[in-house]
Amino acid sequence: MGDSANRKNRRSLPAPDSREKELLSAIREHEGSITPAEAAMETSLTVKEADRMLSELASGGHLAVESDGGLLVYSLPQRRKREIE
Repeated sequence: MGDSANRKNRRSLPAPDSREKELLSAIREHEGSITPAEAAMETSLTVKEADRMLSELASGGHLAVESDGGLLVYSLPQRRKREIE
């Protein structure tokens, strides 16, 4: 019975796709850029998980990465403004 109660009280982890969406939403809420620590504060991810996911997104060309005072900052790439005729 105790083991069953422990399983009920554990926080269920989001599916991988929803974790990525959660991370991308946090980036958007931070005006397009975020550090792994900020991502961990705003999502269900740990700093290590956020760092790994952000790094994977950057290596896939989905995020830009910059160094700011020794911190890695991951940002959404700037979209080109389209001219409206």
